[in-house]
Amino acid sequence: MGTSLHPFVECRGDDGWEYIETDITHPGGYAMMACLFGWRNYCNYEPIAGERGFPDDLSDELGRLLESPPTCSWIGLWEIERIDWSETAEDIDSRTSFYDAEGNYVKKVGGFSLPVAAENEGYMDSVNAGEAVTVTLTDDYFEFDAGDEVTLVRELRDRAYAKTDGWEANFDTMRRLAGEYGGEENVRLIAVAMG
Repeated sequence: MGTSLHPFVECRGDDGWEYIETDITHPGGYAMMACLFGWRNYCNYEPIAGERGFPDDLSDELGRLLESPPTCSWIGLWEIERIDWSETAEDIDSRTSFYDAEGNYVKKVGGFSLPVAAENEGYMDSVNAGEAVTVTLTDDYFEFDAGDEVTLVRELRDRAYAKTDGWEANFDTMRRLAGEYGGEENVRLIAVAMG
């Protein structure tokens, strides 16, 4: 079962924090959820905001809308603006990346057992150590045919990798709101994870 992220934005005005309807969405993927909150943290990032729960001063409107979800956190725009996107994760990705014979990325997979010849049977020890390993498949597997060469590697990710999920547009919306509400300290993202 997957996890979906539901992002909401609050801005601080003269009367405190208020819920603002925006076009911010969860563009898919787990990398930014992991980077910001540590949810589905296959990339092994040190989360920026961890699981904080709701802020103590959550707006009344958002509080009524969300009630009490099982997993929630929040992060301020001021924290997002100070993220070092070049910082690498604490360990290599828990998933294995698959590349075809031409070096093109195909997919990431968590648990699997490849149909390989006996001489390749110890390949996962090397992959789990962070080495790139090329094996030849003995049967069809995912998008690959029997006889195809597949390169497997567990990669060390930097935080910039999380931006590939399309989050920059969300951050730009928050920056625009910061201009309207007097600065980055007056904009925050409330995140709810479901599933």
